[in-house]
Amino acid sequence: MWSRRIATWLPRRSAAAASVRSLSAELRLSRERLGQPIPLDEHACSVSMPMWDDVVGYEEGCERVKAALACGYPRFVYHPHVEKLCASLLSRHLKKRPSVKPGSLQCAVAPNFLSALRLRDFLLEGTRFQDDDVYVYSDDLVNHRLQMHVHGVMYPSELAQKAKAFWQHTGEVVSSRQAHAAAAQLAENTATITPPFCAEHRVHCAVASGVTDDAGGAGPANAFEGLRESIAGFTGAHKADVHFTPSGMGAVSFALRVAQEAFERRVKAAEKAGERVPPSKQVPQAVVFGFPYLDTLKLCERPELCPGGSSFFKFGHEQDLRELEALLKRAADPSDPTSPVCAVFTEFPSNPLLRSPDLHRLKSLLQEHDVPLVVDDTIANFANVDLFGVEKGADFLGADIIVTSLTKLFSGRGDAMGGSMVINPKSRLHKDLSFAADVDRMSNLRLEEGCWEGLYPSDAAALYLNSRDFEARSQRINETALDLVQHIADTGFFKSLYYPALTITEDGDHRSIDPLYARYMKASGGAGSLFSVVFDEEKLCPKTFYDCLAYSKGPSLGTNFTLCCPYTILAHYTELDWAEECGVARSLIRVSVGLEEPDFLKQAWTTAVEAARR
Repeated sequence: MWSRRIATWLPRRSAAAASVRSLSAELRLSRERLGQPIPLDEHACSVSMPMWDDVVGYEEGCERVKAALACGYPRFVYHPHVEKLCASLLSRHLKKRPSVKPGSLQCAVAPNFLSALRLRDFLLEGTRFQDDDVYVYSDDLVNHRLQMHVHGVMYPSELAQKAKAFWQHTGEVVSSRQAHAAAAQLAENTATITPPFCAEHRVHCAVASGVTDDAGGAGPANAFEGLRESIAGFTGAHKADVHFTPSGMGAVSFALRVAQEAFERRVKAAEKAGERVPPSKQVPQAVVFGFPYLDTLKLCERPELCPGGSSFFKFGHEQDLRELEALLKRAADPSDPTSPVCAVFTEFPSNPLLRSPDLHRLKSLLQEHDVPLVVDDTIANFANVDLFGVEKGADFLGADIIVTSLTKLFSGRGDAMGGSMVINPKSRLHKDLSFAADVDRMSNLRLEEGCWEGLYPSDAAALYLNSRDFEARSQRINETALDLVQHIADTGFFKSLYYPALTITEDGDHRSIDPLYARYMKASGGAGSLFSVVFDEEKLCPKTFYDCLAYSKGPSLGTNFTLCCPYTILAHYTELDWAEECGVARSLIRVSVGLEEPDFLKQAWTTAVEAARR
C-alpha cells in the first residue's frame, strides 16, 4: 500500500538528475497536494498541508485530511513502515496466543531493549494493569548481523493513547529505515533484506545543495565516526562526549535521564557518607525556562518520566530569573519541602518566539547548586553559535549539555531522523554527566548483543551524507533569512515579527542582533533559518495569506527548502488560550527559510500579502 502510494508521487530519474530545477518542480507539486510527503522520499519527515483548513482538519481528526496523509512528522504520525512492522509482530504473536480476544491487544515498537523496558514501565504506571498485561516481545527479531535491535511491546488496546504519548514525548522512536529492515526480516525472505545502508536501495531526494547518495558514499563502518568528528568539531567537545539518539526529542529525554541518574548518584553518595537526605529531597524536579517546543514541557510534566514534577518559567525574562533563583534556594534548604532540581532546560533561541535566554545569568545561578544547564540549540544550530565557549576562553559560562535535532538543518534533506546530546568537556559536572550517559549505554549492552549507538546505522549514514555541506548551507540560509525578514519588516501588515537579528513587537522595534544571542554567536555565524510573524488581523487575514503563500507547508523546520506552518494551530490546538497567556498568538505563522533564491521568497511573500489584504 505504502510503496504504491509513494510511487505515484516519486519522480522517475537517477540521482545524477537531482538539481535545483527538479527540487523546485517537486516543491511546486507539494504546495498543491494535501498529504504528499515533503520531500518526495519514502523516509520524508514532513507532509504537505497547503491550506489552513488542512491543518485545522488534521488537528480535529477530519477524515478528509487523515485519508490524504501518506505520512506525517514521524513522532506524531506512525510511519507506514512502522505500522506494518507493528501489525506483523502482533499477527505473529497472536498466532501463538489463540485465546487472546481479537482487538484487545496492540503492539508498539522500540529501537532497543532498554527503550522497550522504559515503554513497558510507562504504560503500566498509574493504570489498573498488572505486570503480565504489558510485555516485551522480541522472538522474531533476533538478527544482530543487521543490527536490528527492534523490540515489540504488547499492551492492552485501551493504552494506545498512552503508547503514542511515550513515542511523541520521549522521541524513542523506530525510524522508517529501521522499521523497513525489521519488517523485511519478518517476511522471512532473506533476498529482500538489504544491509543497514545501501545507496541503490534509497529513494533519491533532490536537494539544492547537490549532494547525492553516490558522492563518496559512507557506510555504517564510518558514518558514526564521521558524525562524531563533525559534531565535536563544531561544538569543541571530545568525540567521546557526543551521544546519538533516534530523534531530536530523544536527545532531550536522554538528557533528562542523564541528569536524573547523576542526581541519584549524588544522593546515594551523600547517604553513604552518613548524611541524612530527607525524602522530599530524594526525587528531583526539572525546570523548563522560557516557552519551549511543546514536547520538552510535556516530557517534564509526565509523572512517569519526571516523578518529581517540573517548574515552568514561561517568559524566560528577568523576573523569571529572580523566581528561579528563589526556587533554587528553597530547593537547597533541607527544611523546605521544595523538590531539588536535577536540570534546567531551555532553548537558544526559543521555538517559535526566537527569544534568547540570558545563558550567562542562568549558568551563574545554577553553578552555585551544581545543577546542569541543558540547552536545545536546534534553532540556532552549532554552526552559528558557540554554547561551550570554545571561542570565548576558559572562564566563559555556557551550557553543560547541548541537545540538537540532527533531523533539521544539520541534515537538511528532511529524510532522516536523529538527535545528538553533547556534554561540555569544560563543565564542572562533566565527570558525573558522562558517567550517567555511559550507564545508559552500558545497561543496554548488557541486555542485548551488539552495541546500540543510539541511531540505526542506515539513519546514521544518511545523516552523515546529508551533513557534509552543512556549514555552507547554514551560511547561505543565514543570509537569505535576514534578507527575507528585512523585506517583511518593510512590507508591513504585521503586529509582531520575531527573528534573532530583527524583532518588531508592540514593545519596540529592534533592527539589530539580540545582544543575548550575539554573546554566543560565532564569528562566522548568523541568526539562523527560523522566524515567526503575527499579522495585524484588522489589515490582513492570516488564513488567506497562508493559503496563498507559495512555500512548502507542513510540520518540521530546518530543511533545505523553505517550510511554513501556522505553528500555534499545529502545536497547541487544544490549548490555544494557554499558549496566548504565554505570549504565543494563536494566528502565529512560523517560517523556516531554505536554499531558494531570495527574490523568489520575497516575491511569493508579497504576492500572498496582496491577496490577503482586507
